[in-house]
Amino acid sequence: MTTKTKPKRKTASGPRKKTPTRTSSSPAKRPPNSWPALAAVVPITTFAPEPFEVLQPMSVVIQPLGDEHLATFFDANINASGETQEEAFANLKDVLLGTFQMLERMSDSKLGPGPKRQRAVLIECIRGTR
Repeated sequence: MTTKTKPKRKTASGPRKKTPTRTSSSPAKRPPNSWPALAAVVPITTFAPEPFEVLQPMSVVIQPLGDEHLATFFDANINASGETQEEAFANLKDVLLGTFQMLERMSDSKLGPGPKRQRAVLIECIRGTR
């Protein structure tokens, strides 16, 4: 019975090059301006000076979007943008109140499933004080 042996592979001659390894204690270096901007979660606790009351805090996510910022109230799928985080936040508060007022006046028969859900969420969070 004969056994076959595998031919030996030829290896490149010369010294082996070491590949640098990175550990968790030595992260790759990046220039400071290349770090990704992070999102912020900010609560809406007041609509002052507008005549509306916050019934429960509303968590808003503000994230960079190119040269602007996008503020989103995910529970009602409503968002607004602005040049700064503060402007995006203020614009979202305006859009939330405008949407709340519009949806509050409309009957169920005139609303689709999306706006009905938005209205239900906003009614739990906002109340007019006038």
